[in-house]
Amino acid sequence: MAARDRTSEGIRVARYVVLARDFDFAAMAENSRNDEGPKHVLADICQRLDATVVSPSSCETPNVVWRAAFSLFSRLYSTTGVWTIAHTVAKRAKSGELVYATGEDLGLTITLLSMLRAKKPALVVSVVWPEKVKPTKLLLAFKRRMKAFVVITEDKARQLRSLAGPSCPEVIVLPAVIDLAFFSPRPPTVAPSPPLVVSAGLVDRDYVTLAAAVNALPVVVDVCAMSSMPSGLASPAYPASLPSNMTIGSQSLKELRDMYRGASLTVVPLVASNQGAGLTVVWEAMACGCPVVATTSTGDLADYVKQGLVIGVPAENPEALSEAIMSALADPDHLAEMAGRARTFVADHFSEGQYVDILSAKLVAAEA
Repeated sequence: MAARDRTSEGIRVARYVVLARDFDFAAMAENSRNDEGPKHVLADICQRLDATVVSPSSCETPNVVWRAAFSLFSRLYSTTGVWTIAHTVAKRAKSGELVYATGEDLGLTITLLSMLRAKKPALVVSVVWPEKVKPTKLLLAFKRRMKAFVVITEDKARQLRSLAGPSCPEVIVLPAVIDLAFFSPRPPTVAPSPPLVVSAGLVDRDYVTLAAAVNALPVVVDVCAMSSMPSGLASPAYPASLPSNMTIGSQSLKELRDMYRGASLTVVPLVASNQGAGLTVVWEAMACGCPVVATTSTGDLADYVKQGLVIGVPAENPEALSEAIMSALADPDHLAEMAGRARTFVADHFSEGQYVDILSAKLVAAEA
């Protein structure tokens, strides 16, 4: 997706949206029309901004010197792939041109390589994991080179501002966005017997505790072990052996959506030291009208428990998780009422149009 030229006082201006992975936006849109998968909201952002997408497939191969350097750099931070993407952006983007980096590692590497070229693009960085304090502090060491940060919850914004201190650049809090046309409830059907319990995700997942909790329970447990996060961030805990009523596999997004729709309960088990993981699965399940049990301590999940949108359990406590699952399944009327309120919450707060409007306007303002 190439940007058309824009001019400002006779100077050619470009905008860049930088991704660590390749996405076929056209294919995703077609899949969405065919109910095969969700569309990607960044496609609308790129179209609204008339921006050039920089992702692995659009990057030229660096010369042998740069390749050797990136191999060395990657031993200290991130990956050679991320350094290569940043190299392409640093070469192309002029000072003052908008660069939206969709991740901390992209933001930091683009900053460092732009500095080597004596350039200062208008850099806006999406911070996915401010909870990971050391990498975030490393990024914030160069905060004066950045126009703004983007996060998707107020809790993440508070953490980022606290780490950055009084000279923190603007922190843009966006509504999380779920494709509500795709992740939607299906008409009520007869609940399966035994009840189906589903789980999904890889980052900070505690499937050891889940296996211990459901062993011998009168339920069927199906786990979708996949994640949209880079594999280096995934740190799931798997049991040495699975109970007979539990399976772990990898499904397509449509299959995962249908799992939510057919389940009596979605369980999101997290390790005690989890750093803000699990929210995407919680939101997807809510959108599909499936009630949620999740490990909670602080942050957004704890807020959802207080609001009665999610059933909370302590971390790494199979007895508490087992009790929560069976108590929830014993009261289907309460589960249905909670799931209905959770679906309304997601629909009210995760507006795709609002996301595109806010982010587009903020990115354009960063060029000033």
